[in-house]
Amino acid sequence: MGMSRFAWNPITNMWDAESEVWDQLIQAKPEATDLRTKSIRNCDKLMMLYGKDRASGKHAEINQVLVR
Repeated sequence: MGMSRFAWNPITNMWDAESEVWDQLIQAKPEATDLRTKSIRNCDKLMMLYGKDRASGKHAEINQVLVR
């Protein structure tokens, strides 16, 4: 599933999407459940620090935010 139907909300510091989009993502990737309600503090600062660092090559995965 692509991430194009998600948008970053800088006010809430959370990913926004319609409920059906979240449901599809969570069905495909249950580990994404917490991202639906989790605020990512300092995401703007993290993007400034790491936003240009990109993996490349055959097994690179892009457009993913890892939160633990």
